[in-house]
Amino acid sequence: MAQTSEASHGLNFNRAASRCALSWLAGAFAVAIAVFALFPQLDIATSTLFGGASGFPLRPSPLWEDVRQFFIIVTNGSAVLLLGYWLVLRLRNPPQHGRSAFCQIAGFGALAYLIVPGVLVNGMIKPLWARARPYNVDMFGGTFGFTSPFELGGQCHGSCSFVSGETSALFTCATVAALFFAPMLAAKWRMPALWVIWGMAVFGSLLRIAVGAHFLSDVVFSAILSSAMVLALALRLSVDPKERKNQAMPAKITAL
Repeated sequence: MAQTSEASHGLNFNRAASRCALSWLAGAFAVAIAVFALFPQLDIATSTLFGGASGFPLRPSPLWEDVRQFFIIVTNGSAVLLLGYWLVLRLRNPPQHGRSAFCQIAGFGALAYLIVPGVLVNGMIKPLWARARPYNVDMFGGTFGFTSPFELGGQCHGSCSFVSGETSALFTCATVAALFFAPMLAAKWRMPALWVIWGMAVFGSLLRIAVGAHFLSDVVFSAILSSAMVLALALRLSVDPKERKNQAMPAKITAL
């Protein structure tokens, strides 16, 4: 009975809806490029709402640093727990019995977290763009010059600004949760859960702007890119021969 219940939830998702969401994200990405290209000072204007020549007042606040650490613990902790759960199930069970729905969810969540915020954002984009953070820019009390999101800054040699790694982590976790965990809840709890999931991702990202750690474009492009990459990865890994005949049928990720 437990196996039937788990299978009924499965690692199922609607490929047609996911492709539609991916199309909307592609459109949002194009709009973001146009907006920040036409209004390059939008980053400065947004950061000016929270800081000035003397820096960002919220930056040294222990309260907001604690909130930030909470989000880091939630995202990193979720990834570690999912990976551990996946490894335990795969090692303890034979291959034919070790690919339960929850095992697949855990494996996919850990893989998405490793690829998107881990490799793509922190491993590739940040070092390549090398954009200085707002609190390091001269108009906010720093020593570096401002660069747009379309310039390779070359000013950062460690913790860089574009794109936001913590926003990527938040939106990666939120997208995975919205795809696979929220549908497992009773119908009356799904919408409240989604509000909490996306609310945390948005709030955590806005906090990075408020403390001068990121520009608006850092979090906007990170949120769009990370959500799109999770959807693309789910679509790429999903395998269901029946789905080829009917795009509206639920698909299963069986590669994990």
